Amino acid sequence: MTAFCSFPGCDNPKSPKAAKGLCNSHYWQLHKGRPLTPLSYRRNRIIPWLEAHASFNGDDCLTWPFAVNDKGRGKVKLRGKHVPASRYMCELAHGKPPTPEHEAAHSCGKGHQGCVNPKHLRWATSVENKADMVEHGTRIRGEKCWNARLTESAVLAIREFAHTMSKPAIASMFGIDTYHVTRIIRGERWRHV
Repeated sequence: MTAFCSFPGCDNPKSPKAAKGLCNSHYWQLHKGRPLTPLSYRRNRIIPWLEAHASFNGDDCLTWPFAVNDKGRGKVKLRGKHVPASRYMCELAHGKPPTPEHEAAHSCGKGHQGCVNPKHLRWATSVENKADMVEHGTRIRGEKCWNARLTESAVLAIREFAHTMSKPAIASMFGIDTYHVTRIIRGERWRHV
């Protein structure tokens, strides 16, 4: 069970290293000789913004105006954990997820642009959410992956060469290992091609 900061009203987890049962933020205020004050930015701006927009009724995307992660998705820190803003908004608008594994899925396909419109959000399984991403063209796979070594045309060529060449020869030709060639031929990799 997580122990929380001893400062009244603070929902950050207690730091194992901090004195007096404080969270890291309050410990540093104390360490620097400052008076302990509430961490009000999140409490006074972000959470009220989400709660005020939970009944947003417009059809356009409602863009998250605060901090985003490296993928452009809004983020909120609640009880010491970073939570996607879309997940928190989905919970405010539609209630708790049916299971902890359910994800907040976007019908608009613009979660990566910070959309938190409650009308665009619904609870979905991981498989359903990935199917939505494919439908919207936002699923990163194949050539879109930052570390992809092959192109779709190379994958088609590998499958064609499999009829006439050995797997080690194909692997050498494309600069990949034999195991990868085998998985491409079987359709375990690059299934969408």
